[in-house]
Parts: sequence; C-alpha cells; structure tokens
Amino acid sequence: MVNVCVIGAGRVGVLHTTNIMKRVPKARVVGIVDKNADLAKKVADEYGIRCFSSVEEVGEDPNVHAVVITTPTFTHHDIAVYFMERKKHVFCEKPLAITLEEAFNIKKICEKNKVKFQIGFMRRFDPAFREAKEIIENGLLGDIMSIRSITRGPGLPPEWAWDVKKSNGFLAEVNSHDFDSVRWLCGSEFEEVFAYGKVRKAIEIAEKYPDFYDTAIVNFVLKNDVIGVIEGSCPVEYGYDARVEILGTKGLLTIGDVQNFQSVLFCETTKRAIRKTVSSWPERFKEAYVLEIESFIDSILNDGEPSPGISDGIEAMKAVLAANKSIQEGRPVRIEEVG
Repeated sequence: MVNVCVIGAGRVGVLHTTNIMKRVPKARVVGIVDKNADLAKKVADEYGIRCFSSVEEVGEDPNVHAVVITTPTFTHHDIAVYFMERKKHVFCEKPLAITLEEAFNIKKICEKNKVKFQIGFMRRFDPAFREAKEIIENGLLGDIMSIRSITRGPGLPPEWAWDVKKSNGFLAEVNSHDFDSVRWLCGSEFEEVFAYGKVRKAIEIAEKYPDFYDTAIVNFVLKNDVIGVIEGSCPVEYGYDARVEILGTKGLLTIGDVQNFQSVLFCETTKRAIRKTVSSWPERFKEAYVLEIESFIDSILNDGEPSPGISDGIEAMKAVLAANKSIQEGRPVRIEEVG
C-alpha cells in the first residue's frame, strides 16, 4: 500500500483525491495540504483525511510515501525537489516547470535520490488514444504524413496563468497535452515550430498582460518529417474540445469528438441537428485520470520506470518555449534554439 498526500486542494487536487480513494485500491490518501488552510481543512473534513499545516510537515512525515502535486506551475520545481530530497515519490501535474533549468534540475534530483517521478499527461492512458497508438504501431495507418491536434477550453485558467512570463501561457497550461500527444503518437521529437498567438476574445486581459494570447496556432515539423498543427483557444465557452486527426499513407485516423458520445442527437424541424458538447476535461478524460495514477502507484510497488516521465515533460516544454519564442519574434524557431 502506498500512502499518498495530495499537494493542492483545488479542482485537480480534489479530482485526484477522489480517484485514489474510490478507484485505486493499492494507494491510500493520508492527507492534503494547501496554502489556503481553510480550503484544505474543508476538503480534509469532507474526505476524512489529515489536513497538513505545511509542505514541510508533509515532508517530515515518514508515513507519507508519495505526493501528488497539483499546485500552479511556477511552484512545481521547488515542491518537487523538496519532496524528492526527502525520498518521496512524486506525481506532478503538467507542465513540468517554467524554465528548462528548473526541469533539468528536477531530473538531476530525481536520479540522485532514486525516486519515482511521473508527469500528468493523462491522454496517454485514455482508451481512445491508446487504441489509436495501437493502430499506428501495428502499421494499419501506414506512414504518418500529417497530424492536427486541437484543445480548446470552455473557460480561462487562473489569473496567474495569464502572465506568459509566469506560466508560459496557455500553450503550456492547456496545450502541453497536445505537444506530448503528438510526439507520443508519431514517435518523434519536434524539430521546428512556427506559431501565431493573438488575443481574439479576452481583450481586457491583454491590457494588463501585454504578452497574453487566447488563440494560438502552432505549425511544426518533426524529426521524422511528419508535419502538423496544434491549435488552442481559451475561453471558447461552447464546451471542452480535444481532438486529433492523423493522416497516414493507408488512411485517416481521428481521436475524439466535440460532441458527447453518450448524448442525445435532436433534429429540429428547421433541419438543425443539436447534440450536447463535452462540458469539461474531467468528463472527457475521466478514466484516463484514474489509469495514470494506477500506473504511477504500480511503478512504485513494482520498481518500474514511470511513464510518461521527466524527459517527456522536458520535450513538451521545449516545444512550448519554442512556440512562445516564435510568437514573440514572428519567425520559425528550431527546438535547438531553446535547449
């Protein structure tokens, strides 16, 4: 049994707490901590777990074997390093960090202390994404020619994420999943990107944060010559939208749909077809969030190599940083330019 403490009592922290307690029998949530003590206490009382007063209190508790970090990105490095230096295993939500210097230090500390580290790219565990990966690996699609990955969020992320210098923008906060999925599905790394980022909806935010963008398109080429596009936008309000289209020499493969698979299709007399959209990421990737934590716990119990790991987080970060550099400088950027 792996005893886990959840770091962060927000929406994602509660999601992981619920999943572990209800769906992951090999793990046990022993506590939660948040800088908002009242929020942490509320969640702790609701779930009947301990409310830790600080990260340090968690780190000093030998009864805690692993932590799940769900705090803002700019805190990931310090929190992850703190726990790994105390020999505790770490599951960390994406993105990995803010800078590559931070990311490589996380990798160094992890290897030094011989602990497990997994990053929260849950799409790799989604049944539809896994089926697509199997089709590709079995050669049924042939050689991949191009790929298009879309993620659009219904609402804006928290204000700290609006500052690109503090968060790397929503290409990091939202579209990190796309960057990881593209390289995982195509089996190759990014070579060059050319990105456009504009403010098309949340105009008022740009007045306070000049580098902010709410709509972005990233054109890219991978090292295996696959070309593609990553598209993101927040907020779109119509629903949570995560889709992938892959063109191969033997056919076309699509993953996901803007519509809810279990919804009712209603055809009006005006000849309009209406179907409910997926409302949120917890709904769309419900099973994937459970499976990724199960995988992390199994890596601890079986001394396996967590996947996706730190290196996957680093490669996604490189592509995001290159895309932001491209937006700012208005030119193609090779990945080697950022690290």
